[in-house]
Amino acid sequence: MPTSRAVAKPKARGAKELLPRWELTLYVTGGTARAAVAIANLRKICEEHGTVRHWIRVVDVLKAPDRCRKDQIIAVPTVVRRWPQPERRVIGTLTDSATAAATLGLSE
Repeated sequence: MPTSRAVAKPKARGAKELLPRWELTLYVTGGTARAAVAIANLRKICEEHGTVRHWIRVVDVLKAPDRCRKDQIIAVPTVVRRWPQPERRVIGTLTDSATAAATLGLSE
């Protein structure tokens, strides 16, 4: 059953099957309505497109501005697919789930 909860990385060796298949970072601005919509839409996209093992990290750019600069985030909300490589980005609230999934490579 698909889940939208973060998957903890295993500590023991030989447990590669427990690693998340997709690592996504979502940059948002605090507790705004756009942030809530983007989080809900990203979880829905992951569930709909069969990414059972995924890890979503939500970064509040107001609390971590240095991280935002380091990762070159120029607009929020932005989702970054970190793994698998290559990195892919989508800017916006992800309301068009089919386009967002295709851009992030989740529908491959």
